Amino acid sequence: MPILNPIEYFAKRNNAPLAASYDELKNTYRVLKNQSTNIKLNDNQRNIYGVARFPQTLAALTKVFEELHTRCDIKPKNVLDLGSGPGTGLFALAQSFPLEFSYTGVEKQPQFIAMSKDAIEHCLPGFLPTFHCGEILDQDLTTKYDLTLLSYVLSETPRANLEKTIDWALARTDGAMVIVDAGTKTSFEQLNHAREILINRGAKIVAPCPHMRACPLSASGDFCHFPAHVMRTEQLKKAKSGSASFEDEKFSYLIAVTNDALIKNPAFNRIVKKPMKRQGHVILDMCQKDGSLARQVIGKRAENYREAKRLLWGDAT
Repeated sequence: MPILNPIEYFAKRNNAPLAASYDELKNTYRVLKNQSTNIKLNDNQRNIYGVARFPQTLAALTKVFEELHTRCDIKPKNVLDLGSGPGTGLFALAQSFPLEFSYTGVEKQPQFIAMSKDAIEHCLPGFLPTFHCGEILDQDLTTKYDLTLLSYVLSETPRANLEKTIDWALARTDGAMVIVDAGTKTSFEQLNHAREILINRGAKIVAPCPHMRACPLSASGDFCHFPAHVMRTEQLKKAKSGSASFEDEKFSYLIAVTNDALIKNPAFNRIVKKPMKRQGHVILDMCQKDGSLARQVIGKRAENYREAKRLLWGDAT
């Protein structure tokens, strides 16, 4: 576990005006994504990112690593983090695994690398990461990693480079690959294409999918995503000009393995929508092991009714 909470650290180091800077950050992402341009932030935007986006991405990654723990028998010894940003992946790993692994981050913005190193020095004193600055496809790395992470990278990757990026990452993975991105339809389309590539290359999808068939949500015009609960700091409330004490970060993800021996506790069904809990019954929308979508209505007389009432969006059954 981090000695100092990185969320608190980024909040303390920020001196940018909160609400105005957050609006500027949102507009920058919106404009550049519409232009299919690589997103590069200025110093002010990076500082506000640490306050207003780092907590959400940390929550999403932490939830995905919990699923990795559940579905895979893995204790990473070396980690490759592609698009490492301010070190979010490392801090999520530090909450999920013993700090007994080496860490290599690849990030195209040198200022984010500096931000990461500063945060690591304060929050994980004594931990020595390695960073490479530049585009992923330009890196000359020959090491095989037992955990490779692509965090909020695919949504910024041009479709023309997507297959090359997945192949590049897969060639350096000897264990598990984790992909996390925004819970939007556009980001999911990129992620679903990456899923198809991984399956075609022989990787095994472990989560969230309980099967290796075509995504039934995509076929129906919908998209697969899940929520991560985020407690709002006072600075985050000010940045978003709101008073709510929490929010849900929507995200999409994939966990794939290159070695079937890592798989444990395979999922049977996955709840892909928020359960509808009515008086006397619960309605569950599930992606099933046979590759189909199904809606199950569980009445209070059913043996599994109490269990069904406790199930959450994203749970496996």
